[in-house]
Amino acid sequence: MSYLGVVFTSGGSFNQTQITLAGQARKAIFKMKKYLCTITNITVSHQLELFDKLVKPILNYGCEVWGFHKAQNIESLYTQFCENILGVKRATQNDFVYCELGHHSLIVSRYFKIVKYWFKIIGSKENKYIKLIYNIMKHDFEMTPSKKNCVSSLHQLLSSLGFLEVWIHQGVGQKEDFLSLIKKRIMDCFYQNINSRLTESSRALFYRHLNINNDLKMYLTSISNENHRIALSKLKVSSHRLIIESGRWHKPIATSYNERKCTHCQKIDDEYHFILECSLLNDLRKKYIDKKYGLRTNMQKCIVYKFTKCTNIKKTSFFYISWFES
Repeated sequence: MSYLGVVFTSGGSFNQTQITLAGQARKAIFKMKKYLCTITNITVSHQLELFDKLVKPILNYGCEVWGFHKAQNIESLYTQFCENILGVKRATQNDFVYCELGHHSLIVSRYFKIVKYWFKIIGSKENKYIKLIYNIMKHDFEMTPSKKNCVSSLHQLLSSLGFLEVWIHQGVGQKEDFLSLIKKRIMDCFYQNINSRLTESSRALFYRHLNINNDLKMYLTSISNENHRIALSKLKVSSHRLIIESGRWHKPIATSYNERKCTHCQKIDDEYHFILECSLLNDLRKKYIDKKYGLRTNMQKCIVYKFTKCTNIKKTSFFYISWFES
């Protein structure tokens, strides 16, 4: 059953809702890409902006009602779009993708919309249906705290963000100021969780040496050539063919970390080794990498060379392409 574009099921699940919205958004993405094919050199930031304005409203439609659902189909569609922009494989860790693009999971937007809608409910007249239903659900939650419904999920969200008092008082004095604050708090928690996962991730051994921030990375705007930009994205987020990554997917058993060695140098074949150490790449290194970075090599030099200057960033992309496409 569908009401105002939101699909309901007899069991009360919103799973079909998010599946339907994901299907509608996929059509919108296809049409958007069809028009983008006629535009040359469209920037990454413009692609993300178009998605936010044309597709994101479809994915978040009615999320004030169903927004606590995990919505795997919706999140998967969004991350797939972001991965296509970066030109990386589907197996790339989502945390890398969000950090590179300076974007966040759509659940962040849904949580904010839910809280904003909650203020609209508690500020409405007592005889309105939405307020009557809210009061019933709130009473059920207070009588049976273990009961799961939209109100209990909202209570848990506010509590986890440190705003339990707002729930207790059922509102705040300065609503607009609070909404700005909670939006920032939701974003901060999202990126804190990302940083925590990257700290523990075995795939982020190189990535966490970078100066990770929540902004669109410089090379995505400074490199106009799409192939070169994608090459650097692959190198940064471990979406490459170096043995440190390919050994992870070796069948039938993954190669242990200490055995993922370069066949030529017998050293761990990671990004650092690829850029500054491997003797097999000396000719390419002389062509694209300044000599001073090859003397007394260390991780700091590797990071400085790759990501601090626009000229160096472009040279790194040439270096990567020259090797992997040779």
